[in-house]
Amino acid sequence: MTTAYPHPNNPTHTLLDPTASGTVLQYALAIESTLNLIFATYILLLPTSFLSFLTPSTSTPITPLSTTLAQLFALMIYTLTIPMLLAIPNTRRGIELRAPVYTYLGLSEVMLIGLFVYLGLGVGAEASGISGKAVVAVVGNLVPPCLFRWYVLGVRPEWMGRYRDVGKLD
Repeated sequence: MTTAYPHPNNPTHTLLDPTASGTVLQYALAIESTLNLIFATYILLLPTSFLSFLTPSTSTPITPLSTTLAQLFALMIYTLTIPMLLAIPNTRRGIELRAPVYTYLGLSEVMLIGLFVYLGLGVGAEASGISGKAVVAVVGNLVPPCLFRWYVLGVRPEWMGRYRDVGKLD
């Protein structure tokens, strides 16, 4: 089944390519966006609970500044989710956004993984204020989606979806 999508800046008749429908990535983006929104809401509303998971011991103080920074982190997760939501529809714009969004998120995850490995192994829990358990949990949650992004970008780009221009609209 093909569906026509007009584009306001280039009024051609656009058809979704049935051999590369983009359904896999639509589901992946929808699931990840939903999880991001739930996680960010948790951090925004319960920053002390989130921070107590990160700290190496119960005696580590959670300051008003750290709770504010955790809430700012939650807002950053919300803003990172917006491009993902925009890339879900099987429109020309949605399909064209998928590769840049996946590249951007993959690079962000590589940097976050590097930072947390450095904080866990290089600096240590006492100096960084982040427990080894939290480092393992964060890295463990970032590696699978990061690997999936690079797999899709490098091995299965057809999962991004494709469209075909079939002529001018009347």
